[in-house]
Amino acid sequence: MVCFFGNEAMVLGTSTMVMSYVSFLKQIGIPCTIVHEYVGRFLKNAWNKEPVVTAACGLGLLACIVPVLSPLTKYTGMLNAAIPYNYPVPVRDV
Repeated sequence: MVCFFGNEAMVLGTSTMVMSYVSFLKQIGIPCTIVHEYVGRFLKNAWNKEPVVTAACGLGLLACIVPVLSPLTKYTGMLNAAIPYNYPVPVRDV
């Protein structure tokens, strides 16, 4: 789960605290306001020119990200590991 606190965006729900993207940008020398300005300008222009394409791209990105963040992914992996891929077949004598 991603929560926003002012300029900080932190990922919660993990056992260790994950470095916020703002502090990462500061470490590599990019001010956060510049990144937000360019991203905001791009999204505003894209929405004004092609709202259907922008919405479709947003939903597509969301569809790629949600399964990774879903708590059901853990249980799906556990089920896949528990169910055998090849089932034993009895040998028939003909």
